[in-house]
Amino acid sequence: MLSAIVLIIALRGPRYGKTIHTNGPLTASSAAFLTSVLAKLIELSFVTVLVAFIGQALGRRAFKRQAGRGVTLAELSMRSWITQPGSMLTQWHTVRYAGITLLGGLALLGAISAMLYTSAATALVQPQLKWPKWHSRVMAGLVKTEFANPVYIEANCKTPVTELRDPTYYDSTCIQMEHAAMGYHNYFSYLGTWTDLINNGTGSSDQAQRPKGYAMLNDITTITAPWVEQTNITALYATHSVVVNNVSLAMPHPGVIQAAMDPINKIMQPADLDGLGTYNIRASVPSPVVHVLCATLTQAQLQPFVYELWVNATTPVNMSNLPLPLGDYDPYLDGTPLDDIFGWGPIYGEGKWPPIFAKLPGNYNTLINDTTYDEQYGRDSIYLLGKSGTEEYYALCQLKVSLTPACSTSYNASSSGGTLQAICEDPNDDLAYISSLRNATSGNSSLSKDWPNIASEWSRSLALNDGAVNANGSNARLLTQLILTTPELNPALPSMAEALAVMAGCTLLSSSIDSPFVEFWNYTLPSLNAGGQFQFFNASVRAQQYASGGTEPYQKPFYIILFAVFGLNLVALLYFITHREWYTDFSEPANLFSLAVNSPPSKELAGCCGGGPEGEHYKVGWKLNSDNEHVFLESLERDDGEGAGSPGMKRRRFSEGFDLMMSPVRKATGRFSSASLRMALLSFLMTCIAAAAVTATPSTQIPFQPLPDLFTLTVDDILTGFSTHQFSSADLVRAYIARTAEVQQVLRPVIEINPDALSIAQALDTERLVHNTTRGPLHGVPVLLKDNIGTADQLNTTAGSYALHGSIVPRDSTVAANLRAAGAVILGKSGLSEWAFWRGTNNSNGWSARGGQVKGAYYEDQDPSGSSGGSSVAAALGLTALAVGTDTGGSVIDPANINGVVGIRPSTGLTSRSVVVPITVVQDSVGPITRTVKDAAYLLSAMAGPKGDPGDNYTNAIPFSTIPDYASYCTPSGLHGAKLGIPRNIFPAPINRTEADIQQIDAFNGILPLLASLGANTTDNANYPDINAYNTEAQFTLALDIGFKHDFPAYMSKLKFNPTGVTDLADLLNWTQNFRAEQYPLRSTDFWEDSLASNLTTESPAYLAAIAHNAYLGTNATIQGALDAYGLDALVLPTAYSVRPAVYAGYPVITVPLGYFNTTTAVVQAGGGGDPAVWGLNSVAPGIPFGLSFIGPRFGEAQIIQFAYAFEQATMFRYENLPLAKYMPTTQLHTAMAEGDIGCPDALGLPK
Repeated sequence: MLSAIVLIIALRGPRYGKTIHTNGPLTASSAAFLTSVLAKLIELSFVTVLVAFIGQALGRRAFKRQAGRGVTLAELSMRSWITQPGSMLTQWHTVRYAGITLLGGLALLGAISAMLYTSAATALVQPQLKWPKWHSRVMAGLVKTEFANPVYIEANCKTPVTELRDPTYYDSTCIQMEHAAMGYHNYFSYLGTWTDLINNGTGSSDQAQRPKGYAMLNDITTITAPWVEQTNITALYATHSVVVNNVSLAMPHPGVIQAAMDPINKIMQPADLDGLGTYNIRASVPSPVVHVLCATLTQAQLQPFVYELWVNATTPVNMSNLPLPLGDYDPYLDGTPLDDIFGWGPIYGEGKWPPIFAKLPGNYNTLINDTTYDEQYGRDSIYLLGKSGTEEYYALCQLKVSLTPACSTSYNASSSGGTLQAICEDPNDDLAYISSLRNATSGNSSLSKDWPNIASEWSRSLALNDGAVNANGSNARLLTQLILTTPELNPALPSMAEALAVMAGCTLLSSSIDSPFVEFWNYTLPSLNAGGQFQFFNASVRAQQYASGGTEPYQKPFYIILFAVFGLNLVALLYFITHREWYTDFSEPANLFSLAVNSPPSKELAGCCGGGPEGEHYKVGWKLNSDNEHVFLESLERDDGEGAGSPGMKRRRFSEGFDLMMSPVRKATGRFSSASLRMALLSFLMTCIAAAAVTATPSTQIPFQPLPDLFTLTVDDILTGFSTHQFSSADLVRAYIARTAEVQQVLRPVIEINPDALSIAQALDTERLVHNTTRGPLHGVPVLLKDNIGTADQLNTTAGSYALHGSIVPRDSTVAANLRAAGAVILGKSGLSEWAFWRGTNNSNGWSARGGQVKGAYYEDQDPSGSSGGSSVAAALGLTALAVGTDTGGSVIDPANINGVVGIRPSTGLTSRSVVVPITVVQDSVGPITRTVKDAAYLLSAMAGPKGDPGDNYTNAIPFSTIPDYASYCTPSGLHGAKLGIPRNIFPAPINRTEADIQQIDAFNGILPLLASLGANTTDNANYPDINAYNTEAQFTLALDIGFKHDFPAYMSKLKFNPTGVTDLADLLNWTQNFRAEQYPLRSTDFWEDSLASNLTTESPAYLAAIAHNAYLGTNATIQGALDAYGLDALVLPTAYSVRPAVYAGYPVITVPLGYFNTTTAVVQAGGGGDPAVWGLNSVAPGIPFGLSFIGPRFGEAQIIQFAYAFEQATMFRYENLPLAKYMPTTQLHTAMAEGDIGCPDALGLPK
């Protein structure tokens, strides 16, 4: 029955809709589990039934002696084919002799089917995401306003500036910013496409082959806009003797997106399918079209349209008090030579007046005419007048917008975003709006008379009217260089009309949002209250959902397996029904053994007693015979007429149950010889003793596990390895030192190895193994410290400079002391930017005089970023279990971001800065850098505190007496109920975004549905309240200039030994500039020079005011302001935009891998300062990682760790791309354990 149900499900391929989705009755994983359980149950029952069927068939044949067939050893082996499929290979003779029989064929088919049944069910029955066929339906969309309603658009523009603050311009200012952002972004991307075409030499003069329009909606939907109503420039020139560039760009209807997501349409969203689903919609709705007509004219041809060229003009023209001389003139200017080109004059309709401009624009400038000299409503166009360079060419351009019924809208949605496209003028498109409404309006009848009001703000936002004062704007300059001067399109440049159409495309989108899905407005008011009204439109939809039936062609052959299992079950059922007697199954090993040992020897098996049967032995036929109650096997070669009526082979009725009758062989045991009995008992006892020896293992023994890979090794892996005695802390130290040696000469991630590391590890191993004590989860775990964190051992603490080489710190830094108390092994010191990059602007990330240039491993000459680059590279390559860095302006977060690891900048004061080489106590923080969030949590708990550390009064602010166990917050469900905000106003303006910005923001947008699926409540545009002040008023360098000048001498004064005699900043400057290894002046010292030049101290009112203002900029102006305003737990951003406000506020940030730059990414050189080419480091390149950050309130580490862990476990992006193979160390634990001690760490070539 069950196999029949499974077969029917596979054949029908039912779709489960909302039954299986993220929050449905079944999730995809639970459905897969149920399918596997069902398949396994069927497989087990099928094997049981088939074995019983074969056993009954063979038992019946062996008993019915008169049939003359008997059974063969090959046939008796058929049950093993099913229960032990490998026996078909090891005992292939059985297949050779029995497989060609009917019963053998069934057994062979059954064995193969049993092996593959679960796989077949998984392929054909387990629910998988599938595309259905397109199906036509009616969809509903919410309508709130008429098309191109400027009042509605401005009212819905998001701005923190309210009407109370700016009653006159708050709304127009906002909409102009929106137009500028969208228009420039779309235009810039369009020009990029042209650049690629030019570089590839694939430009065209054919309008149909030229790049389509481009737009981006809400940063996650890419829009493609085709050119429609295409005209022939050459033909127009022949008619009018004027170069006419006339284009029309059709945009899709963005309302389809809202309709697709509205629950009323019941379309499964990607988030409903764990972010994996996609869907496609073809909607029968009109498309907005922008029409741009540009005529190339001379000054003489422009005379009727330019006031300053009129005979009675007052010159020079006063642009602020322009006279209006048209009161006595015909507004149609008595007709003009250009009327038929632009459609002016009463014959073209009311209000079709030509424009009048006050003056001529200067070279590379443009003017806008967006009004008329009449109060009558009805103007449908705006006009632009542009002047080319030194050549006397002008372009007069008309822009207007209509709705066309010749298009449909196609929308494709996925978790990473969507694409929206207008499909136009396709005669085979049954979903074009004209197909739904045959009498739909088009042409002049569908022109929008409201759009010019929107276009007016748009043109000003793009500085298209700055020619009034000849402002020489870059946008106007580029546009006027695109003026056509010959009657054909330039294959290597877009035309001016095309460029204007693409720039104006954003106005079509804003005009269409919440607008009707028809060409008309049939409501009384221009906008609707109470949430709007639903309108319906025809559509064709296909949405992925979970379904059975398989998804790939290679899965189709599995139907044979499902049919075979069902068929064999049916055959067995029919056999059992028609043969109701139940015979002893002598193919069962126990029954066969009992029978065989009581059977006489046979010459047919001569020679196989010791090695078993082979070859011809398998095809000998055997029958059951009996002597009274003694039943035995006999070759068919012997026929003595006995046994046909054996009372021992009694039949039992099927109705009496399935228990096999007691074998008469058991009654013959008394006939064994005493010697045989003793041998049997001895054999039995030896077997029992052997079994006892095997099973009598200590209860603490753990099954063997392979040694973990050091590239992925976690603290939990280490704890498991220690507890199961797979490896020791000393083994880890040996392995890490050996791995460091493999990459040190090229990447320089480590500045010094602790010569005591191995002996410390061995001592900790002794504590754990001999004394059975541990100091905590980090007991025996190696940790690498940044070279500015003080340790009172044989290691130097130099901040990378020879000025501190040989100095002796008074004691361990509090962080190092805490780690030792937790049982960690201080493995060594990592490379860094010298003085944590507080020396001079002309320098490179990761360079220090002592350590050389640290480089990342994901690209050739990769910039390690930030001053904690050595710790990050070491963690990324598995050169240490854990690493520690310091962060003053992003030096933990930035290198963790670019090296694909986890970094935490803790709240200022959570980790003590005592005996850490300072920059400024106001901003310095010490934080973990690890491969996983949980490892960072373990490390932070060990490092933090204590509250009230005498060496750092900032620790007094710790709000808890006991440091939290941050690792306990690492739960996969950690994002459930999280209230997260996205302050998008920290992002660069779209027009200023680099390729790196775009990729990181796109990747960030792509994971937002995942955050929602993990239970997070995300507030988009939870913007920083005072971003302008943050961008313009922060005094980052002032805090560091004055702080370092004060805090550095304080650090030096506490040293137990100072071999260079440097005591303050002036000494340090002089010493550095005169010590050759410090590479001055190639690497500058201007930070120190500026600091010494300033008269400010840490007590100066100006300094204190600047620090206070910086604190405001990091709290209420940005992070805390957004958290409070939107009631959030944390903020979430791409890491590149996360850290600087937190630096000012002293708030915690965690970064976790998000993605990698794609393979086509252009390489960007950077080095932290000065000329990037000098340092030759690459900060943006294919394969280089980038991360996602969570930012919390001060001392809110527990929550952001919880959020980051849940995201990390759901994505594991760190393992999607690996470092370059040549930089991946090959040493693993097993090699280090085999080689034993590695010798002196100095052999690594590290500085002494």
